[in-house]
Amino acid sequence: MLNAVIGALASRRWFDTSRPYEKSVLLTRGSGISMLLTRDGKLDTHVKFSESSNLWEEAERCAAAGLAYPSVAARFVGHAHQDGLDILATQAVEHVALSPLDLARTDLGDPIRRGLLVYFTAMGAAQAPPLPSVVANRDLVPSLRHFFAGLPIAPLALNYLDDRLHALVRDLPDLPQHGDFVINNLGLGADGLVIFDWEDFGRLNLPGLDLYTLRMSAGWGLPAALAAAAPSQLHLPPLVRRLCSVLGLALVDFEALIPLYLLAFRFLKRAYGAEVRARMDALLSTCLLGRSAGSQQR
Repeated sequence: MLNAVIGALASRRWFDTSRPYEKSVLLTRGSGISMLLTRDGKLDTHVKFSESSNLWEEAERCAAAGLAYPSVAARFVGHAHQDGLDILATQAVEHVALSPLDLARTDLGDPIRRGLLVYFTAMGAAQAPPLPSVVANRDLVPSLRHFFAGLPIAPLALNYLDDRLHALVRDLPDLPQHGDFVINNLGLGADGLVIFDWEDFGRLNLPGLDLYTLRMSAGWGLPAALAAAAPSQLHLPPLVRRLCSVLGLALVDFEALIPLYLLAFRFLKRAYGAEVRARMDALLSTCLLGRSAGSQQR
C-alpha cells in the first residue's frame, strides 16, 4: 500500500522519488493513515490516505485554508484517487509543538504572538471559496436547534438558543474559522506560527469561535461554567483581550457568547466517540445551568 501511495505521488510529480528519501507511518485517531516523507531527516511531504474514506472534502478545505491564510497554513499539494486509495498530500513543516506556557510567556515581539495576530487580523478579510457543509451565521442558531433537539441536553440547549440569540448571531460577519483551533494544532516553525489540521475549516463562521477554543485548550481564565455565569468576573489574559480587539469583538460580547461557542464546538465534533461526546455534553450542561442561574441572580 505504501508503495502504491508513493507511486501515485511520483506520477503526479508531487514528490521526487528519484532522490533518496525516508518514510515513516504515523498513528492516527481517524480512519485514514498518515505518512511523513523526509529527505536527510528533514520534513518534506505529509500524506494522508485511506481505502475506506473519501478525503475529497478535507482536501477542499485544506486547499481553501492555504488560499485564505497562506502565511500560517501548510501548502496544499494535491488530492488523488488511484487504485482504490484516496490520497491527500500537503507540505510537511518542521516545527516545535506549543504548550500553554509558551502562550503565557509571549510578549509583543514573540513569533507566536505575531503569528496569532496575523491570523486573527487576516480573518476579517479572508475569503474562502464555496465549501460543502458550511453553516452561515444567519442559519447557525436554527441549525444548532435542529441538532441539539435530539440530544439529552435538548431542554437546556434549546432554552439558550432562543429567538433573541438568533437575532444577534444572524447579523454577525461570516469569518472563516479553523474550527479546531486548539493548542495541539499549533506549532512554531522557522518562519513563525504554523497551523495544522484544517479539516473543519469554514464549516462555521462565528467570530470568536477560534479564539475561544484556543483559550479553552490553553486553560486560560475561569472554567467555562463560571465564565458563563459571571462574565464580568473574568480575568482574561492580555493576549485574549488584544485578539478580541483585532476581531472587532467587544469583550462583553465575547464573554456572553461562551455557551454558543461550546455548542458550536460540540456540533463540529459530533462524529467523535461516545465517551468524548458525553464529556462535552456534561460540560455544556454545567455551563448552561450556570448561565441560567447567573442570569436569574442579575
